Amino acid sequence: MRSLELNVKVNEEFTLSMESVPTTGYVWDAKFDGGMIRLKDKSFDASQPLTIGGGGIETFTFVPIAAGETEITMILKRSWEREAAEEQSYLIRIR
Repeated sequence: MRSLELNVKVNEEFTLSMESVPTTGYVWDAKFDGGMIRLKDKSFDASQPLTIGGGGIETFTFVPIAAGETEITMILKRSWEREAAEEQSYLIRIR
């Protein structure tokens, strides 16, 4: 699992972007404390040229709503599988 740190301000949007291939069933899911951070948007931008089975970038836009420290864990997995293919953890310091 990869771990990173981010310093952000309350009400200042930030994004996390990961490579993804949703046509194979692998999509990212965000686990976080809803009392500290709000998920504003989730989008997918396909790679160009667009091909069947092609990937792209999944982007999550978050808004910090309270000061302090929290964590976001990004989990890449297929919905029908129990085990994650990949996890990334982000320590978020909100001021």
